[in-house]
Amino acid sequence: MNPRDLARRTRAPLSLLVAAALLAGCTSTTESETSTGTAAPDASTSAAPTSNTAAPSGATTSGATTTEPAYVATLRPQIEEALAKNGVPGAVVLVRDEAQGDWTEAFGTRTVGGGEAVTTDDVFRLADITATMTASILLKLEEQGKLSLQDPISDYVDGVPGGDELTLQELGEYRSGLFSYDQDAGFRKTATADPTKVWTPQELLDISFAHPVQTGPAGFLYSNTDYILLGLVIEKVTGQDAATAFRTMLFDPLELDENAIGLSGTTDDLPSPHPDGYAFETPADNRVLPTEQREAAAAGELLPVDRSDLDPSYAWTAGAGYASASALADYFTAVVDGPLIDQAQRLEWNKDIADDGVTTADSVRYGFGMATQGDFHLYGGAMPGFNSFAAHSPSRGTTVVVLTNLSWTPAGGSPVAPIFSAITDSLNASSPTASTPSAAPTSEAPTSAAPTAPAPTSESSSTEGTR
Repeated sequence: MNPRDLARRTRAPLSLLVAAALLAGCTSTTESETSTGTAAPDASTSAAPTSNTAAPSGATTSGATTTEPAYVATLRPQIEEALAKNGVPGAVVLVRDEAQGDWTEAFGTRTVGGGEAVTTDDVFRLADITATMTASILLKLEEQGKLSLQDPISDYVDGVPGGDELTLQELGEYRSGLFSYDQDAGFRKTATADPTKVWTPQELLDISFAHPVQTGPAGFLYSNTDYILLGLVIEKVTGQDAATAFRTMLFDPLELDENAIGLSGTTDDLPSPHPDGYAFETPADNRVLPTEQREAAAAGELLPVDRSDLDPSYAWTAGAGYASASALADYFTAVVDGPLIDQAQRLEWNKDIADDGVTTADSVRYGFGMATQGDFHLYGGAMPGFNSFAAHSPSRGTTVVVLTNLSWTPAGGSPVAPIFSAITDSLNASSPTASTPSAAPTSEAPTSAAPTAPAPTSESSSTEGTR
């Protein structure tokens, strides 16, 4: 049976490990197969990250008095504790809440042990959240009558296995069955040996197409190949390179500066100011440090290593986006509940997620370039050096963005996850009748070098079994 026929007939919920880490994976591709980290030169390098922002965004000032939302008093120390516990050098946290007030704050430093503080204007790599941008452009192109999501990919890209039957919508829903190129051993070996290599989309596709078509639970199989193909569709239909299409179709209409949000081409084009990105090096195909190293990391005796030299071209339209917290919040809100997507198109988009999406054990529903939980639309991402998360609830008028310059905790989890959980707890405590996600969502996407599935989870348990 054609794998995609099987996918259409098996719509059962995707089974997950409830405590798996955020976005199951980008770290193993470029991590050393033997090294487990960098020894800390002295205790000063492991100081707990603290707030860098004197007057949080959205706060009001009167003379010498600064008024900030009530939830911040309990939230700030929880964030500082989570960052210190997990060895995160720096972070930016943004909360916009119509009922309880807005707050943006930066924590920690741009480099491990460095003295240069992260600011709220710093730009971080977004990893998987880039997929929401790629999907949004496809929706806009369909709205303009330039393509249909039911078009076969063969109309736009030659040589795709089963391309005459594989639709753009199936690609956007990770239902293609195409092998994810970043799972290839040769790709991983090359990326490890030469992290500065600039990859072309065709190189990535050639790696994928050398493997047989696969299937996954409920017809869902995470594959970065899907969104590389959609990037090529965007370029063919618009006649622009992908970075320009992102700019003209998404960011210019929102008047978002190119230094605050965009699609990277190479390592050197990440705008300043930005932090360096870090990751704990772990054994191959495993994000979890051995117990001894986890204890050393907790004591500040083992530090993550700088992964800023990894060229983002390997992730391209699947994960090479970048943004500041504010720009990401503006973009994400506009996609979910603003002018970027036509209302009729948005209603159809939400209906597709509701009707055909994959529901996880924690009630997160994954669809075409977006996930939902309760009344929140949300997405997250991870790649070597960075971890990201964005959520917006139109009914609540709440937006949350968390950006860190560490990809995984020593336990193999998401550094964003405990922060997001603390935010939702604080908002609920300040407004007992509010309805925020009860727990950070989970994912069972395969571990890979490029971005993966959307949403944070607890970092408390091993991720073995999610691959």
